[in-house]
Amino acid sequence: MKKYRAYVYGMISFSHLNILDKRFSFPSPNSYAEVFETYYIPAGEALNAAIILSKFGVKTKLDGNWLGHSYSAQIIKVLKNFGVDISLLKIKKDYKGAVEDAFSDGKTRTIFGNYCQVLFGEKRQWNKVSTSEIKKSDIVSIDPFFIKESERAARICLKYKKPYVTIDCLPDSFICKNASSVIVSEDYLLNNLKIKNFKKIFNSYLNNCNGLVIMTFGSKKLYYARKGQKIKTFLPYKINPVDTLAAGDCFRGAVVYGLLKKWNDEKIVRFSSAVGALICLTKPGAMHPPSLHKIMKFMKTRTS
Repeated sequence: MKKYRAYVYGMISFSHLNILDKRFSFPSPNSYAEVFETYYIPAGEALNAAIILSKFGVKTKLDGNWLGHSYSAQIIKVLKNFGVDISLLKIKKDYKGAVEDAFSDGKTRTIFGNYCQVLFGEKRQWNKVSTSEIKKSDIVSIDPFFIKESERAARICLKYKKPYVTIDCLPDSFICKNASSVIVSEDYLLNNLKIKNFKKIFNSYLNNCNGLVIMTFGSKKLYYARKGQKIKTFLPYKINPVDTLAAGDCFRGAVVYGLLKKWNDEKIVRFSSAVGALICLTKPGAMHPPSLHKIMKFMKTRTS
């Protein structure tokens, strides 16, 4: 069996995850909610995707923003335990790194962080993308957050004919246009683009992207299609979620895996939805990723 290689480039952070008592939802201003459990875990879109891919047996190398000295040991320890290659990660002394306080009530997750400081500060706070690692990889996962460097990663992939998957980017951006798959979340559409006409914007992504476009809406029907196709829908598996913090990141990792395996689009969407559901049934975050056997069994025994 071939040993696949993936290069995952993007956000790496550390999360103080607060899971609320099931009797409470995230509070409105000037109100109250009870914290049931608190966890201190590695997080970030790229990190969680890397964990999932490594769990599936893909030789995964993680790269991205610099690690703060205070939490780097915990991040490195967890990644090593999952078999993720961390040789490219850079630790900075007297530097905080990306950190967040996350609150999960099972159905929603709300995040307070310093990501704007990391991404839009005066100086670059991430590694430059590795051309050599892209050339050695079978597939690449790119977070769009590093803007010019993320686009550079996409251009390198295009140059060396390496498929890549990305998330939450503008439909007319270079990184979207040339992706093998782009996954766009409801959160991004509502909070960043201020768009509520999802069908219209989905068609904009379809017209621009050369790959598989997936638009997710939490527990509601997702859309997926390729250019020239009719929009298809899939209703995520019905579950009682415990923690939704890492579901989207792991969904993306599963899409990367499905493309590696050259599955058809329907199987990729069903598989990725199963991964997201199983992640939501565990806590905290992506720290207990499901095995391939467990995912396939879940898909056989559950309906969407």
